[in-house]
Parts: sequence; C-alpha cells; structure tokens
Amino acid sequence: DDFVVRLRRREVVNGKRHPEQAVVMKFKKNPDSIYFKWLPGSPCEGRELIYVRGRYNNRLQVKTGKRDLIAGIRIELDPGSRRAMANTRRRVDEAGFGYLLDRFAAMVADQRSGGHRFGSLQYLGPQTRPESAAPMECVLQEIPSGIERHLPQGGRRFWFFNKDPRTQECHLPVLIVTLDHLDREVEYYHFDRMNANVGLRDADFDPDALWGKR
Repeated sequence: DDFVVRLRRREVVNGKRHPEQAVVMKFKKNPDSIYFKWLPGSPCEGRELIYVRGRYNNRLQVKTGKRDLIAGIRIELDPGSRRAMANTRRRVDEAGFGYLLDRFAAMVADQRSGGHRFGSLQYLGPQTRPESAAPMECVLQEIPSGIERHLPQGGRRFWFFNKDPRTQECHLPVLIVTLDHLDREVEYYHFDRMNANVGLRDADFDPDALWGKR
C-alpha cells in the first residue's frame, strides 16, 4: 500500500550528462501519491516535490532547493512542461515500482504474443553487481531504433531484480541501466533501503501540512 525507498539516479538529458542525485522517495496508493526529497550531497540538496494524482490540479508541488535560483520557495509545475522535464528523462508519474512492473509485464506479454513494440527480452540469469550483496536476476531489453524518443538509434536496457530475501525489495526491479547505441550509459536508477507498508497518510503528501500554507 505504501513504501519509502532511496533512489539514486544518473541521466543524460538532451546530450548533457547530469551528476548523480540521491533522493528519498515516498509512495502511497489510493490516490497515487509521490514525495521526493533530495538528500545531502546531491546537486539539488533540500529540494522537495509532491505529486498526487487528481489533487492540486494534477500539478507538481515543489519546494526549491540548493541548485534552484532561490531556495526555499514553493512553486507549481505542469508535470509534462518543459521546465519540469528540463533535467530528467522521466515524468514523475513514471516513478515507483508499480509503473516499472506494469511496463515490464507489458513487454513480456508483447513478446509472448510475437510482438516487437518494446524490442526483445532475453533472460541473462543471476548477475553480480556492486549494488547488491546477493546476485540479481537480469533481463536484457534490446531496443531497436525508432521505438523510444530518448534512444533514437536504439540501445540496450538491463533490468535487475533483487533476489535477497533479507531485504524488503526482494523480487522487485531495483536497478535499471540503459545504454545507447554506442554503449554509453544514459540511464541509471537504483532503489534500495526500502521499507514497505509503513502507514503513510494523506498528510505526508500535503504541501500545506509539510511546508506551511502560502
């Protein structure tokens, strides 16, 4: 029903490589609610973001942080606007395990039916990665040119699923690494330190409750 997790992210956006950012992410279902806070050491340290589907006019509620022009002020943004997407490849509603699992399930179903809407999938078996003490199950997605806007010439995406039963993120896609057609990393998303069903409430995604009324 809800979870708190750390997300580390590296991306190339419009040909520019952005430094790694670390955020704490909170998610709650019914309605889908997302909260981000950029952690110490991140370029945007202190920034906070809230998105609740169907509330606040479906707009992002943002409290600016270290890298913003003025820190500590509250603004609203359209999630798909140029300003909101200036430094990211992904919309906020693409965050979280629900979206990732739905996307992966759609790819599996498409391949089983003989389709190629998402490219092709290949199971690579357990892989050792520095992000995990235990090997992770890996699936390779081969992406042809013309399928994804950010990969106009195609590329490869590695989906890593946690298999460590000691962690709450066991069985989830906790690491996604995407390479372009020249094998250059363009996406890196790593989730860890997960706590699930912690009892998050609507107030945990209410900008007035968290930051004070305007």
